[in-house]
Amino acid sequence: EQAAEGIVITATDGRIQYVNPAFTALTGYARQEAVGQQPRILKSGRQPAALYEDLWNTIRSGRVWQGEMINRRKDGTFYTEEMQITPVEDASGQIVNYIAIKRDVTGRRAAEEAQAFLAAIVESSEDAIFTFTPAGAILTWNRGAEAVFGHAAADAIGKHASILVPPDRLALLTDLIQRVLQGQAVSQYEGIGLRKDGRLF
Repeated sequence: EQAAEGIVITATDGRIQYVNPAFTALTGYARQEAVGQQPRILKSGRQPAALYEDLWNTIRSGRVWQGEMINRRKDGTFYTEEMQITPVEDASGQIVNYIAIKRDVTGRRAAEEAQAFLAAIVESSEDAIFTFTPAGAILTWNRGAEAVFGHAAADAIGKHASILVPPDRLALLTDLIQRVLQGQAVSQYEGIGLRKDGRLF
């Protein structure tokens, strides 16, 4: 009753026998609305039939099924859930129930998709885009940076950002980093860069 995850207990034919309050919070269906129904009340139509076939084949054979699916709440909105379904056996080894534990991962998936989208934009940019730690160690390096500076990502990542500026300009790089660490926005800056082959630009 107090679990943070939605919990559903069904009969072997799929009829819902019990749901906890977290299931109601997740789906919008009160216990009295859900009990007696099939879990298909949550079906979004966004999964292939093969997923459900695999799910049923797995749990009917006595094995645990784990997966992720997009379902539909009572109000019609979609959400993404991670689910684990465990068969429950009686003393003779017969399956008598299934217990499903559901976790809402909608926000996490949306954040991951946004991050992947942003990463794709950065990677495909012709501009040099890279990140480095406050100590100056390069963390990420896109294709634009490879083209501009001449260093492959494998060579640049882990090195100090000082490889990107001429030695006589290191003090300016240090000053720039300090300004950023103090919370000052540096929206535009013009300087001299150093390519891998020693050419300046």
